[in-house]
Amino acid sequence: MMRMVRNHRSAQLTAGTLLLTLLGFAGGTAYAGPFALGANRTSNVTLTDPNNWQTILTISITSSPHGHACQAVASLDALNPSNNATTQTYFFTISLDNANPPLGASGIERSIELRNNPGVNDPNSWPFSTNTVIGLTANSSHTLRLLGRRAFGAPNLAVDDAVLSIICVG
Repeated sequence: MMRMVRNHRSAQLTAGTLLLTLLGFAGGTAYAGPFALGANRTSNVTLTDPNNWQTILTISITSSPHGHACQAVASLDALNPSNNATTQTYFFTISLDNANPPLGASGIERSIELRNNPGVNDPNSWPFSTNTVIGLTANSSHTLRLLGRRAFGAPNLAVDDAVLSIICVG
């Protein structure tokens, strides 16, 4: 029985050491091993422009001596504009090193359509999430962005809160 407890304690110490090691990589300025970064906001961002992407969140990633394979994940709450316009479509994407990529160019862009139908109690807030796999090149700093825009004819849309995170190995 004592041996099993000792092994269990050893496993706890090993898991704790691994967690502290991973967190230590995230706290440095250059990422030589695995790391995780994140950003969030609770203040509203209003999407007003149908011609250009608007930045909702940004993560700056400093240079590393080698490349990394990463998974980026973003989530947000879109507030229904309480309208019944003809077009109420909104687009969201995760972009690496490009503040205004062409619409539909990434393959990870997602769209939602919101309506406030007469006589129907439509939701006031819509959750939205997307993710992508990203390769970070060595010896380069990068900027990861969560972007949003409205379609032509759609009313402005408030993004209530949002989170963007990236986990990298390499």
